[in-house]
Amino acid sequence: AAEAALRSGAGMVHLVVPSSIRDLLEIQLREVIVHPCPESGEGIATDGIVQVIAPLLERCDAVALGSGIPAGETVPAWMRQLLQRSPLPCVVDPDAIHALPAPPHAGARVVTPHAGELARWLERQNRIEEEERVAVATEAAARHDVVVLAKGAPTVVVSPDGSKRVNGSGHAG
Repeated sequence: AAEAALRSGAGMVHLVVPSSIRDLLEIQLREVIVHPCPESGEGIATDGIVQVIAPLLERCDAVALGSGIPAGETVPAWMRQLLQRSPLPCVVDPDAIHALPAPPHAGARVVTPHAGELARWLERQNRIEEEERVAVATEAAARHDVVVLAKGAPTVVVSPDGSKRVNGSGHAG
């Protein structure tokens, strides 16, 4: 699975993935520049990914982190390191949300959980009911100083200052 995607100012997308899946992704994603990184025996990116990503950050406008990253002992360490140091805006998928350091952040952070992921992140014992999604997203945005894009129908977007937007189009999928 993809480890980290970085968008450069020239409209190029750089994707950093474990070495074992680089060739497959290069064939499928012709418009993306795919970079291999060191991986464990299980195919999970190791802390060596930071050395691959670091020079790319100087050429990029934003970072997307977390989609498809399996939980592992070394994964949170490099994710946390990247999120602590990068001044670039970062979109943090729920697979990386637990690596998000406490505020203040080096740059803007956007997290993208659905209701179940939001509940786990906030360590809530109960499921988030539809009528409380806006309030819970508002709490998370303020507590973690991030923009929360709470996926679902409707999708709720809340900034740390409490301003809200709701996209009522589409469906839960």
